[in-house]
Amino acid sequence: MHTKYYLATCLCLLLSSLLHAQLRVGVKGGLNFNQPIGKEKNVSGAGQAIDRYDLHTDFHAGLTADITVTKKFHIRPDLLFSRRTAQYEKNYMVGSTFNFFKSTLKADYLEIPVHFVYYHQMKHLALYLGGGPYIGFALSGRAKQNGGSRQGPELGGQIAIYSSQEKDWYKKTSVGAVMAAGIDLPFGLTGELSVHRAFDDVNKSLVVNNNTKVFNFNYAVSV
Repeated sequence: MHTKYYLATCLCLLLSSLLHAQLRVGVKGGLNFNQPIGKEKNVSGAGQAIDRYDLHTDFHAGLTADITVTKKFHIRPDLLFSRRTAQYEKNYMVGSTFNFFKSTLKADYLEIPVHFVYYHQMKHLALYLGGGPYIGFALSGRAKQNGGSRQGPELGGQIAIYSSQEKDWYKKTSVGAVMAAGIDLPFGLTGELSVHRAFDDVNKSLVVNNNTKVFNFNYAVSV
């Protein structure tokens, strides 16, 4: 239900702003630096609970708009294809046994962030700072997990290996907040740094890892 309220609110704000505002539309793309936050679900399930995933680089691309409400206040909505990967790898020794583990959760999203920004126009450029909500709709994805152990002289002896895969490990929607800072340069070029933080657990895995709640978190660089 909260997803419908979000979309209705954003639509009303955008429509009311368009009636009295100037509009610029462009293309947007850049890099995602993903490092999702993990929390234990306190259930007995497959895989180990992960506190923090490793940093992983992906990409985003799509459309962006700038709506001038007042000289100092702008609204910047985006419509982006965004790839997010949560990856965790660990190697460790227990006695004379070498253990290795790797978990990868990948999902592609259609995301709609809406930035409400303070806009400061200078002589040849402009600066802006703000934030707002975003919603993401998962399109596809895959989860993989593998690991094992080695024993024996110089770790070349007995080997045990396990592996699992899953397609629909993700929840269909993700809601969160975004903060952004950017600069508008001449000829319509814009550079932006942003931080995205999901409020809800996106992991519904039943096979690969149902011990961990996964909250999307990433930094992004866009032009």
